[in-house]
Amino acid sequence: MNVDPASLDGALVAQYASASRAQDVTGFVLDIIPTTVVDAFARGDILQVLVVLGALRHGGACHRRARRRHRRRHRHAVGTVCSALSGSS
Repeated sequence: MNVDPASLDGALVAQYASASRAQDVTGFVLDIIPTTVVDAFARGDILQVLVVLGALRHGGACHRRARRRHRRRHRHAVGTVCSALSGSS
């Protein structure tokens, strides 16, 4: 990194350090969860945006899996009815 240490402001660093000391584990975990979906994008909190995108992706995967499972059950039920009507077991 091409940074001149003399140009850094120590007061700004101290401000970030004091803010991080004030936050405990519970506060950090609760801060990960965004207030709204749009709020995470509007404030630019990368961690919250990743949580929202991960949740959307997980929800989509669960939805696709449930649809596949439903189709499989439907095919099994239709096959059972057809075999019962045809007399084969």
